[in-house]
This record gives sequence, structure tokens and C-alpha cells, in this order.
Amino acid sequence: MEPTDKKRLAKITSLENLEKMLTVVSIRGWSLLLFFILLITSIIIWSVVGKIPITTSGESITLDPNNTFAIRSETSAFVKQILKIGGEKVQKGEILVILDSTELSTKINDTKNNILFLEKTGSENSEKLFLLKNSLKDLQKQAKELVIKSPADGLVVWVDLNVGDQVVPNDLLLTVQGNSSPDTIEIFAFIPLSSGQLVQPGMKTRCSLNIYRSEKYGLVRGTVQRVMPYPISADEYFMQKIPSSRLKEHLLGGDNILVVVKPDLDPNTYSGFNWTSKNSPHSKIEPLLLGTTQIILDEIKPISYIIPRFGN
Repeated sequence: MEPTDKKRLAKITSLENLEKMLTVVSIRGWSLLLFFILLITSIIIWSVVGKIPITTSGESITLDPNNTFAIRSETSAFVKQILKIGGEKVQKGEILVILDSTELSTKINDTKNNILFLEKTGSENSEKLFLLKNSLKDLQKQAKELVIKSPADGLVVWVDLNVGDQVVPNDLLLTVQGNSSPDTIEIFAFIPLSSGQLVQPGMKTRCSLNIYRSEKYGLVRGTVQRVMPYPISADEYFMQKIPSSRLKEHLLGGDNILVVVKPDLDPNTYSGFNWTSKNSPHSKIEPLLLGTTQIILDEIKPISYIIPRFGN
């Protein structure tokens, strides 16, 4: 082969290789360009159609307010016997605590003796006898109040007593939680006053429960039912449904307001609640579970951060 022919062949081969390279580079370039176009388009669509939630959050607890029984002393007495402790199941009418009042027992015995004396002597003082008998009925009624019985089937969740303790009227003895169902449970959320004043009934919520991993089971969806517009104290009516004084102090720490949330129901889940994950826990949600509740105050379109007039 002549040298001239070899040069021509080499030139042709070089041109073919260059064409192949240009073709490869061209395909890669167009692919990269298409990717960036799709990415930018997606971002633009999301910024206009998508929404970023504006939220506030606080610690919370599940409660069944209409089925929680705070049992208080009706009289002054000493704790004689404690038959049920926290965590034990009880039935309605079952005896929980027996109190003892020496003073009341003495009054009952003295009244009985006075009645017997008047009846034996045939006293004509019928008015005095009538009054003594009425007094005895009142004393015996007070004696019945020394036997503390369960007002419902359920669970003893709190006992703040020891044998020998002295109690006075209105002292909290113990708390019984009646059997609950999903439609009776509420979530009490304690939100900082600064952001809590923005909360309105009807706002959507998401609640994590400490006993369940939220990354696995998700969150319980809910809706705000009631909002207390001012910081509340441990003595207020709503707080009486929380049995532990220490727990009340923990939840009320700082200037918090109470937000009552009703969990959204879903009959297709084992718990009966609507979860953000399809993998919801296979267990019943009981009262007195601690967690964190997030309240969605507003939803902002991402583009509004750049162009405010394209906001809500």
C-alpha cells in the first residue's frame, strides 16, 4: 500500500471516531439537559401547587374525660384499709378503700344508746326521739361513705394513699378509669401561649404517642375541638381528669394553654384511629398515654416566599 493511501485511510478512520465521539457526547448532553428541565419544571409546579405547613406543637396526653372518675373523701377520717392499688382492674361496686372515723363511730353509738333509753323509759318526749332517729340516719349515711366503692368497671390508675393517712372532705383518694372506646378518647395538648393563641377549632393535628415509634407507625390524625384562650392552672375543671399532681405540673410548665383534640376515627385500623402510616399499631389506645401534638396553623405555598402575592 502506498504511503499516500495509508495517510488517507488514517484520516478517514479518525473522522469516523470523531463522529462517534460527537454522537456520544451529544446524547449525554441532551439527557443531562432534559433532566434539568424536568427538575426545574417539577420545582416550579411544587412551588405553585404544593404547600408548606406552619405548625406549633406541645406535649399532650390521651384522656377519656367522661369516663374518668376522681374519687374524693366525703368526710374526715383515717385510711383503714386499701384493697386495690394502681394498675388493678375493678368492677362497678367493688370496694376500693375503707376509711375509719372514731368520732363518727362514737356519735353513732351514743345516738343509739339515747334512742334505746328513751324507748325503754317510755318517755313522752316523742319530738326528741324523732330527732334522734333522724340524726342516726344521717350518721349511718356518713358511715357508708367510709366504704369507697368503684363507680364503674375499669382500672385503678392512681392511688395517693397509705394506711393510716388522715383525709378531710374533698381530698383525692384515687382515680378509676372506666373502660374506653375510640370515640370517647380525647387528646389534651398543652401549647405555648405565644403560638397557642393562633389555634382555632377545626384545625388539623398530628399526634405522636411515646409508646409507639412514629417513624414506623406514623402519627394519629385529629381535629381541634376546643381551645382555652388563657393559661390554665392545675385546679381547673379540665385538669381534674389528670390524676397525678406531678404530671399536671409537668404538662403545665410555663404559660401553656389547653387545646382539646378529637382524634380522627378509622374503623379499618385495630386502634380505631386514623394514622398517617398504613402500618398502624396492632393495639388499643388507652387513656393516659403521653406524646407530642402538632397543630397545623396554616399552609403556605412555597412560591409565596419569593412572590408574596401568590400566597394562600
